[in-house]
Amino acid sequence: MKIQIDEVYIQRMIDRLAEMHEPGTLYARRSFTEVYRKSREWLKEEMRKLGLSVSVDRAANLIGLYGSVPGDSAGLVGGEKAVWAIGSHTDTVANGGRFDGIAGVVSGLAVVKALSEAGYRLKRPLAVIDFLAEEPCAFGLSTVGSRGMAGRLSPEMLRYEDDAGRTLAEGIQAMGGDPSKLTQPLCSSDEVKGFLELHIEQGPVLEKEGLDIGIVTGIAGIRRYRVTVTGEQGHSGTVPMTMRKDALVAASEMVTRIHQLARHASESAPCVATVGVLDVGPNHANVIPGRVTFTVETRSIDASTLANLSWGILQQVKDVANSHGVTSEFISLSETSPVTSDPHLLDILHQSAASLGLTKTELPSGAGHDAAQMASIAPTAMVFIPCRGGLSHHPDEFSTYEQVARGASVLAEAIVRLNEEEDNA
Repeated sequence: MKIQIDEVYIQRMIDRLAEMHEPGTLYARRSFTEVYRKSREWLKEEMRKLGLSVSVDRAANLIGLYGSVPGDSAGLVGGEKAVWAIGSHTDTVANGGRFDGIAGVVSGLAVVKALSEAGYRLKRPLAVIDFLAEEPCAFGLSTVGSRGMAGRLSPEMLRYEDDAGRTLAEGIQAMGGDPSKLTQPLCSSDEVKGFLELHIEQGPVLEKEGLDIGIVTGIAGIRRYRVTVTGEQGHSGTVPMTMRKDALVAASEMVTRIHQLARHASESAPCVATVGVLDVGPNHANVIPGRVTFTVETRSIDASTLANLSWGILQQVKDVANSHGVTSEFISLSETSPVTSDPHLLDILHQSAASLGLTKTELPSGAGHDAAQMASIAPTAMVFIPCRGGLSHHPDEFSTYEQVARGASVLAEAIVRLNEEEDNA
């Protein structure tokens, strides 16, 4: 049976979500904002139009269930059968675009629409999930919803605060979740048979090589840290250069050394390190900076490389602090281990793309995804589609609706093949 993905539906959904953005931006819709909340209310109605049973779990993930039994709601989906799940996110970074994450959620809904219109009967339910706050949010954490589903939101994380002093727990509750019950995974492999995620590549490989599909072999691990450097604040005109304890000078050398260390490490194994946030205090032209806080993010597909790079950065921070006569504090904010995709699901995706006549390749993901969290509770794999110029986290990020539809077709074919395996079991 041929399952036909509706490209017009995909375009309508992506375009409508793009219209729901924060004032003064083209497409930005950050998690926990009012426009994000309203967009999810709209998405709930769109799920219901497809006949899905809609719920919000304790981590405030929005779940639409296809093929469920009304009133059967234990765990993720309830019932005696574990579900197949397709998911991603609809939040964006500040000044972000309209395809990152959104293409994955819309593709999941397009798969449901296609299966329903074809009258194709699944042996087990199919869940489409819009995970809460995949992007780094106001509380300093990313993949919030999928972390919660996997039981990886620690009590300490739930106490993280935004600039207004609101805790992450309060934010989750405001989005319809129940943070008081997030100490254990919300579901397990007994409830989720497997998880698939479609995403724009966020890199240039597929476009450059003229390929339709990327089948993701693994997802890089990510560690994020906050470094606070404390020196001695003073008058910029009266303290001699030789007697200063300038926190910014020390922090600047730390940033340079972090960059140099990561460049050297990347010559032997793929890895990166980034300082993306730097806050100087008191931040006045005539005052020697007394305190600097900055973030460090390390990524690698290899666990030992990631650990060694992170340890090396800690040592560099300590060495620089000592040489400048300042103090340093190095705090871990979050840690996600590298993930290897499930071999059987990879094989199914290869078969699916080939049967559709699509060109493909295998590649790792240097970006983090909700799939990385889901891998701790279920077999997981991802599909990449090309994006123009490899651009992402930018208003100009772009994939054609045809490219999104091709990726959704691979997901639909994969679900059909997985379903038929159960017939033959």
